[in-house]
Amino acid sequence: RTSLAADEAWSAIPDTWRRPLLQSVSLSIPAGVIFAAGEPQSVSVNYEADERFPGDLVKLTAAARSYTVSSLVPALSDAELRDLPAWDANRPLPEEFARYLELPESVTDRTRQLAAELTAGASSPYEQAAAIEQYLRTFAYDLDVPPLP
Repeated sequence: RTSLAADEAWSAIPDTWRRPLLQSVSLSIPAGVIFAAGEPQSVSVNYEADERFPGDLVKLTAAARSYTVSSLVPALSDAELRDLPAWDANRPLPEEFARYLELPESVTDRTRQLAAELTAGASSPYEQAAAIEQYLRTFAYDLDVPPLP
């Protein structure tokens, strides 16, 4: 755990393919954890950074109820994402990322078949993800939950 002063960066993360985002956060009750999009860079209050190892952020913490966070968020266009090369035998997926592609055993054959059907015409991993996203956007949902009787 590293203690940092207000506006001090916890790490020097390169901003390749990223853009800065400034967020203002006001909480009704203190949470202790700093909420931020993307890769948080610095916070407007004194805070602490917990890392698994240098550069691998677990969480930022502070006692403040109001703060501003500076983050880096992805800034690739659809065309740039579509043109990224796929992982294959010539360009293997780095071992540390393999866990993000794992599916739990509870995923049914029906779900696997649906995913295969939805992505059948896709020519890149980005197009596969976009096809699944488009399908999921056809479902209506409502965040207003009715009260219990």
